[in-house]
Amino acid sequence: SELQGRFSWVWQDATSYDPFEDESRGETVTTVSTKTRAATQGAAYVLDSLTDRHHKLLELMLDAEDERQKKEKEKLKGASSSSSGSRGGGGLGISYALVRDKSKSKMIAKDDAQLDHYLRELMDGNIV
Repeated sequence: SELQGRFSWVWQDATSYDPFEDESRGETVTTVSTKTRAATQGAAYVLDSLTDRHHKLLELMLDAEDERQKKEKEKLKGASSSSSGSRGGGGLGISYALVRDKSKSKMIAKDDAQLDHYLRELMDGNIV
């Protein structure tokens, strides 16, 4: 039609058949979805608004989870070398009692009510 005639259309096949990682090496990704960007900005806002005690509690929980996973890997390594062939499994995550005891010893939360308050705020912000 008339509008199409006003443009000079050119089509060229630029297929390289290279793997995407090779083809896009050195390029920055600019196609982050709006939903992902909003979620990232929301999480950053929540993390910025946390108090020092929230940060210390998060660090305590991350360290405890890291320690738990290391122990679980060692347990699985030992189980795989035994003749039973059992994969083990263990529980998921860390216990409330462990978080409570560690937070009291590090003077993050003085009692269960204060710890519950901190944990509730972290859960409300979808941090934990």
